[in-house]
Amino acid sequence: MNHTPALAEVWLASAFDTIKYLYKYCFSLPCVTRWLSTTTLWRSKTYCLALQKRRFCKVKAAVLQRKTYAFGKRKKKH
Repeated sequence: MNHTPALAEVWLASAFDTIKYLYKYCFSLPCVTRWLSTTTLWRSKTYCLALQKRRFCKVKAAVLQRKTYAFGKRKKKH
């Protein structure tokens, strides 16, 4: 009963092996630790900025739509 691994399983296994190798040999090096911390920080900042922009654009569109209704041209009463 041979089981051929799916592509996702192969990728996951190779990623797991890479992580094990890094933990075993490389994470103790200061340059690797610094790189990981700056990369993680950069990714989290990028994600936060993208999330803020998405939230702002949704709110901005709703506000502008209501602003158009509120400050539209008023009909003159004679």
